[in-house]
Amino acid sequence: MQKNMLLPKPPDQSVYYLRQLNCFNLTIVSGCSTGIETLRKENVSIYSWDEYEMKKSLNEIASAVFKELKCRSKSGYFE
Repeated sequence: MQKNMLLPKPPDQSVYYLRQLNCFNLTIVSGCSTGIETLRKENVSIYSWDEYEMKKSLNEIASAVFKELKCRSKSGYFE
């Protein structure tokens, strides 16, 4: 899980007291940590949402990881 992204991101403090939108990003990269396997777009999954869709809690993170594992098992990745 990456750091929360606040939008808009102004270059100065002109909108400091205005309401900003939190955006969340969970990126899952599957592969070998030794670097033998090259990084391909098929190995990377990005789940992103804002605070109005869902909050950032354990349920949302676990759902994304479960969905990723389910997709990988159907594709034969774990065989």
